[in-house]
Amino acid sequence: AERLPIAIPRFELFGRACDDFPYTFIGYRKLPGTPIQLGTSVELSPSGERAIARQLGSFLGALHASTPAVDRCELPLRQPLLQSEPAYHWRENIAALRETDATLAARVEQVLEAQPAFESPVNEGVLIHADLDLEHILIDPERERVTGIIDWGDVALGPAAHDFVGMYGWRGPRFVEQVLEHYAGPVTTRDFAWLRLRSLSIALGNIAYGKLAERDSYVRAGLHAVRTVLA
Repeated sequence: AERLPIAIPRFELFGRACDDFPYTFIGYRKLPGTPIQLGTSVELSPSGERAIARQLGSFLGALHASTPAVDRCELPLRQPLLQSEPAYHWRENIAALRETDATLAARVEQVLEAQPAFESPVNEGVLIHADLDLEHILIDPERERVTGIIDWGDVALGPAAHDFVGMYGWRGPRFVEQVLEHYAGPVTTRDFAWLRLRSLSIALGNIAYGKLAERDSYVRAGLHAVRTVLA
């Protein structure tokens, strides 16, 4: 937390497993802000968009350069399949989009059927959040600023590009280019082909999950990402 320019949870309470609840658990002070997922259609001013891009770029640069957590614990390594086939789960989830918008589903299917094979890993072995989707990025819509990054349960070693997937689906490649202007790390615009396919795959997963769990915010965010990526 001390090394990152955006607030993250600081664990202060540590619960022990017991007979009534046989799991460990933690507690931290609630961070301010609203998940982007609940307001994907929020209009940002040009200056607000640049400010958020600057925040996210600085944050990801610091995170991907960080090593202390790696030194203190063993972290999972994101499987190579993710790097070579970023949309490998899409066939399991396309039906949910087809039920909602058959025309849009056909466009997505055409893109993903033609996805290339990525022969070499897309940046491997840096410390990543690994689930930096829109429900985990908190913003203050009025001030147009990021206020926190939450849910670190999937933190891992893996391709740095993985942490750009959510923002690619949120505002597209132009926004990611703005983020990269403030990012000191291994991701560049050459990763955009991988990001495009991964963003579609994650969007399909959000739609399928949203329908299954009856959580409309996931369905809306998934549809928004699909349309943004295909625009």
